[in-house]
Amino acid sequence: MKKTKSKKSFFVTALVLVFLSSGSYVPQVSLAVSDSDKAAKKAAAEKAAADKYEISHFFVYKNAGSVLTHYVPSGYMGDTRDIQLKQTRDIKEAYEGKGTSLELVYTPKGQEGWSGLYWLEPANNWGNVPGGFNLKGAENITFWAKGLKGGEVITEVKIGGITGKYPDSDTASLKNIGLTKEWTKFEIDLRGKKMSHISGGFCVIFDKYNNPEGATVFIDDISYEIKTKK
Repeated sequence: MKKTKSKKSFFVTALVLVFLSSGSYVPQVSLAVSDSDKAAKKAAAEKAAADKYEISHFFVYKNAGSVLTHYVPSGYMGDTRDIQLKQTRDIKEAYEGKGTSLELVYTPKGQEGWSGLYWLEPANNWGNVPGGFNLKGAENITFWAKGLKGGEVITEVKIGGITGKYPDSDTASLKNIGLTKEWTKFEIDLRGKKMSHISGGFCVIFDKYNNPEGATVFIDDISYEIKTKK
């Protein structure tokens, strides 16, 4: 007769032999290891591994005047007059209804058909001077964004990519980000990236193709999430 295995669990039978003075033995309890037990052990192992690390936040932008802000919005590109940056204190437009948020207004008029803005360290650093930060251990960069009307598109958001005498160690990007009127969190995965030297902390690009009538967007809490050992 063929033995069948349960689809839900498998059994490891432990036969404990208790020898008596007569030389005979008594079989004891059979121990079962179910799928749920395996899942629990896996979760416990993953938690133990995670507990060895802690996540810290390194902000490109937190609030106006905040000491937590590390980069300066100073690298204008493309049709430089077509993009304007403001810091709104209107609590209706600020993320979480408090503090300030960044307001970017794009009005396509120039011949290039696109505009961009880099947050740099130090200000206006296109790789011509030493600067930037060592962001080793950064797992991702996150930011919150929304549109004034909904339907606005950020053509590209990226980090790094600065060249020159002191170039950035790597770059990563997220393209064609459609926005609604509600705050939404976005993320760029940085695992596997070389983050030892980043002068271009954050960059946004708009173009006329995606926003023929222009766009007004709000961005807040731009933050690198860095994992380090405890």
